[in-house]
Amino acid sequence: MQTNGNFTVADSVCKIGPTTITSHSVITAGDGAYTIKFMSKWEGGSPVPGMPAAGTSNMTIDAKWLGECTPEEK
Repeated sequence: MQTNGNFTVADSVCKIGPTTITSHSVITAGDGAYTIKFMSKWEGGSPVPGMPAAGTSNMTIDAKWLGECTPEEK
């Protein structure tokens, strides 16, 4: 994991049995908002239902601070 200013980059490799999962994430934060871009790649092992035996997945999360929670939201 490395942080430089408002960017944090995280890379990982995880081996679970015959499956290897490699991931790369970039988190950008500032002014009460942040974005996470996440990529993962898996190889080997049994396929997850509905997924190919090997492949990639990409996801982006955008979030913004809207304010304090109300008592009903806690």
